[in-house]
Amino acid sequence: MAQASQSSGTAQAPTHSSRAYWIGLALVVIGLLLLVYVFYEAIEAFLATGSQVQFERHFGGALGYLNSMTSSSSSLGALGTYADVIIVLLIMAVFLGIALAAASVIIGKGVDLLRS
Repeated sequence: MAQASQSSGTAQAPTHSSRAYWIGLALVVIGLLLLVYVFYEAIEAFLATGSQVQFERHFGGALGYLNSMTSSSSSLGALGTYADVIIVLLIMAVFLGIALAAASVIIGKGVDLLRS
């Protein structure tokens, strides 16, 4: 009689003592923290474009590096004066995109482990 109840195919809830459950939970928490960080950085970068002081505080290191690597005379005209800002913003957008994709994958793997 005991064998019939076990072989009926009823799914058991995951036990909280299983190792996969805790690793999955940790991955979900790490992924959510990374996701919150990405959105925080994106909002900070967006708000930093509002004033020169905030922009230099947020992107100052990258702008200083680019200014030291480029010459002051450019044949691009107006685009040349803003090229360093465009490069910094593109690098930041790529960084945030990669971090967002990583957070999504980490959360997905954590949820898979929670289900198993």
